[in-house]
Amino acid sequence: MSQRYRLDNIGLINRDKKLLFKFNGVTYNGYEGDTLASALIANGVHLVGRSFKYHRPRGFFGAGVDEPYAIVQLYRNGETEPNIKATEQELFEGLEATSVNCWPSVNFDIGAINNFLKIFLPAGFYYKTFMWPKSFWYKVYEPFIRKAAGLGVTSTKHDKERYEHKYEYCDLLIAGSGPSGLASAYAAAKNGARVILAEDKARHGGTLLTSDVNIGNQSGKEWADEIISELKEMPNVIVKNRSQVFGYYDHNMLVMSERISDHLPKTKEFHPKQRLWYIRAKEVLISSGSIERPIVFGNNDTPGVMLSSAAKEYLKVYGVLVGRNPLIFTNNDSGYETAIEFKKNGVDPVILDTRKDPQSEIIDEAKNLGINIKFSYVVVAAQGYKKVKSADIAKISDDKEQLGTIENIKCDCICVSGFWTPTIHLASQSGNKTKFNEDIDAFVPGTSKQNEKTLGAANGTYTLDETLKSSFEAGHKLSKKITNNDNNISFPNVIEKKSTTHDKFWCVPLPEGKNYKRFLDFQNDVSVSDVEIALKEGYRSIEHVKRYTTLGMATDQGKTSNLNGLQLVSKIENKVVPNVGHTTFRPPYTPVSIGAIVGREVGKHSKPTRKSPMHSWHVNNNAVFVDAGVWLRPRYYKQGNENLFEGSKREAKNVRTNVGVCDVTTLGKIDIKGPDAAELLNRVYTNAWLKLPVGKARYGVMLREDGIVMDDGTTTRISENHYHMTTTTAQAWKCSFTFRVLFAISMARVKCKCSFNYRTMGRSCNSWTEV
Repeated sequence: MSQRYRLDNIGLINRDKKLLFKFNGVTYNGYEGDTLASALIANGVHLVGRSFKYHRPRGFFGAGVDEPYAIVQLYRNGETEPNIKATEQELFEGLEATSVNCWPSVNFDIGAINNFLKIFLPAGFYYKTFMWPKSFWYKVYEPFIRKAAGLGVTSTKHDKERYEHKYEYCDLLIAGSGPSGLASAYAAAKNGARVILAEDKARHGGTLLTSDVNIGNQSGKEWADEIISELKEMPNVIVKNRSQVFGYYDHNMLVMSERISDHLPKTKEFHPKQRLWYIRAKEVLISSGSIERPIVFGNNDTPGVMLSSAAKEYLKVYGVLVGRNPLIFTNNDSGYETAIEFKKNGVDPVILDTRKDPQSEIIDEAKNLGINIKFSYVVVAAQGYKKVKSADIAKISDDKEQLGTIENIKCDCICVSGFWTPTIHLASQSGNKTKFNEDIDAFVPGTSKQNEKTLGAANGTYTLDETLKSSFEAGHKLSKKITNNDNNISFPNVIEKKSTTHDKFWCVPLPEGKNYKRFLDFQNDVSVSDVEIALKEGYRSIEHVKRYTTLGMATDQGKTSNLNGLQLVSKIENKVVPNVGHTTFRPPYTPVSIGAIVGREVGKHSKPTRKSPMHSWHVNNNAVFVDAGVWLRPRYYKQGNENLFEGSKREAKNVRTNVGVCDVTTLGKIDIKGPDAAELLNRVYTNAWLKLPVGKARYGVMLREDGIVMDDGTTTRISENHYHMTTTTAQAWKCSFTFRVLFAISMARVKCKCSFNYRTMGRSCNSWTEV
């Protein structure tokens, strides 16, 4: 199939290397450097999946981690992986992917009947249904819910790929390689600091790849390429792409997922597919940028509706047009940048600006190019089912509450820009107390708890000149504190277009007599009406609203939905947004494969295998072994073709009529001595030990703090102040840990000492603990 929407003279892809791939069984072609999303759009494919609850058609909305619903099932090298964002998956030869959450196909989905039954499926409907008759739960409701849940199918086969863990230390970890990340990394590296620079995407530079700016007489991309080249040559710098810093934990430990082979048809021999980095950093600079906010309007989930910044990225990075008759809907100047790029590449856009009469360099440029601009206009609703065909638009009053006469205009895509939301996930995870910035209508990092600082757009700074200055300064200042060097970097001259203020407008009012779905959370099908229902039901805390409606949950984590949800709750409750608060930002920021989390600790590599002194005898007598903690213990001795039940009956009969020997060398052994040894056992076990005669043994039960049985075993009194305690094989390590906790916390006045036989507890030495 020809790439009908691919431009010839723009983009960063390698046009010398054409790649073939399959989507839903149809073969397409793209180029090296494409993502699956950009290649599909180039081929005119916009319908990629169905929504989670209503099974509405869904296309592409973002161009990276901001993508909420272009999720596919990936097939690679004979294996399959769910929950893959098409905007993040790089294209490779032979790639195969299919749509999820649809049957029998994405074009004809039986589940779409849910869209017609949406009146019966509001927010929280599952809390009030599936309760009667009770007998239906296990046979009808639960199987149905399990089948409907999730986006994709997890493979049940053994994963043949290799995953690794790496532990690294540095002076300065910088998350993000946009303008702020590059400037701070360069300043710190030149000052002698050990720097790790991590970038989620394949290309470094962030917004510099798509912005029309000049830095030191170079384009943004040229300047970024030069800085990266220098950094890679420095021995004190580690530069990583395809690496997402997804979690910030105590003591400045951050976790990063590096996708080493996901962009290749097959993992190279002796190479891992992914590597999980545990990084301890003296200082952390968060340069994670911002995510463009959508504006909420009717049918805003229709394929062809996408973020304005995404449309610009597809155009400038991949040379792909998201449409040939675009409509730009904006409340700020960012939408004009996308419109100007369309115009420069032979496409005539129409701009709808919610502002009345804004003035700026960018707007003047758009006017001089002859772009059709309608001020004080909004998109009321997108029209089309599997793809945008037109839009209902109307003039809006100054108070943003009343709509004028609705008219319909033809378009094949709607590019939306509702200003920018700083990506504060890592800062929030670090314990940073965020604050609300009225100027940008968003939360930004506030008071730091750990050694971290947020720069650039992630801190609400949206001019390149200010971003570079503050970032060079931060990199130099922090590195000077660590290395005591004072090598200053000369600041380059910056030329950028000036923007004016945005319109604090986020949701188009619903026309009288219309019931369009206006979506807040595209991944979870959460609409404006769902949040309204939650508040009517009495939910006031934003955390409760989140759980009742599923707003901002799942793999999207509310990247494009949270702030609009907060604005809606704020309006209905007549509160300011800071009083509404925001939901908790939990790691991981983006989906991380379980394989990467586990690493090499799988199968027999997950723990050491220990064998008793009689192991060879067990083997010679045909023992069938079972894992008991880290030990191999015989379950039964098989004779002929008998099974476990038959073998157990035979052995039990033999013990009853003759004699049996049990190998208990694997049991945990704790030797307890001292005048308070019996008192110690009284505090560990549920039964009493003071009156146990010398030379006798007693069975004891150990409980957890919540009263649940943790372990049991026998303890023998050897002398007046000497006991020998045994634990189960599997729980020996836990009993050892429990003793140590008791010693540290509650046993300060108990006079005794314990000897732990660590060979049976996973160690190979003896140790004495005295209290």
